[in-house]
Amino acid sequence: TMRSDGDAAAWHADIDRLHAMRRAATDEDRDIVTPANDLLYTTGWINLANGPRLLHVPASARHDRRYFVLALYDAWTNNFANPGLRTSPADGETVLLVGPNTPADPAWPAATRTITAPTDLVWLIGRIVVGDASDAPAARALQDAIRLDCPPGTDIGARPAAAQQWFGPVEDTMAALAHRPADAPAIAAAFFTNLCQCLADADLPAADRGLADWFGRARLVASRPFDWSHLDAPLRDGLTRGLQDAASLLEQASRSQVAKPWASNLAMGNYGTNYLMRAAVAYKGLGGLTSDEAIYAMADFDADRQALDGRQDYLMRFETGDLPPVDAFWSITLYAADRFL
Repeated sequence: TMRSDGDAAAWHADIDRLHAMRRAATDEDRDIVTPANDLLYTTGWINLANGPRLLHVPASARHDRRYFVLALYDAWTNNFANPGLRTSPADGETVLLVGPNTPADPAWPAATRTITAPTDLVWLIGRIVVGDASDAPAARALQDAIRLDCPPGTDIGARPAAAQQWFGPVEDTMAALAHRPADAPAIAAAFFTNLCQCLADADLPAADRGLADWFGRARLVASRPFDWSHLDAPLRDGLTRGLQDAASLLEQASRSQVAKPWASNLAMGNYGTNYLMRAAVAYKGLGGLTSDEAIYAMADFDADRQALDGRQDYLMRFETGDLPPVDAFWSITLYAADRFL
């Protein structure tokens, strides 16, 4: 069983190992934007190029039907499966995760069902609802029942080549451009180098192949290693300006375009060729669930269509019998302008 526990950032763990965040997120957690503060998270990066993996989904019947979901994302952040309270049997299940190009093998271990991921690289985000401090032990007990096993004969912990050859610092490119505009040439060099090296690892959806061909006209091709310095200076300058323009567009697209109290997007989590929506969600709420699992209503304005301001007081009222109709739980989370708690 590959699992580690700790109170460090929940997002840090080796490939093919789950990491359990044993406390709710606070304003001091800065790894992932817009976390919820009433959830325990279990996360892990899974490289199915190393071989199939067994994901053990807890039995909700043994945990008072507490809400949890083990969201699975492909390399393009599409939420392709959600084992958990809503979709898994009450007595739990064992899911065999296999890559898109992995041939069936009769020697595979027994499982309740098999899920074929769209890409070899898979991101798992487990969410377990938690109340106050007295509720934490019960939530952690469910968290302890989540396991990821590497069957015998498979590799363990081998990172994708693009991760091994990562160029430059690991940082939020859009935030870096906003905070250090003078460093745009170096930021662009790292961004496009890693983009091309990641394209060499990832399984490109059929709908994106035309776009990849178009990238090739700018000499941005799937390559490992990729050498930014081999591009002509005018091309590098143009790509840098394009990245800066994209950052400005993304900042605008991630905010409500109409001054109204609430906005939601039911297409979240399954982006197809809507690249702007995918980028905006990654910028403001990386790891969003599909609408059959969760609906996110976001507010940038109050009922008077004025921008929300942390210096003001606000009242939210629900009439009797008019609470949000959900089968699990709902909550309200406040974020600062930087997208963190």
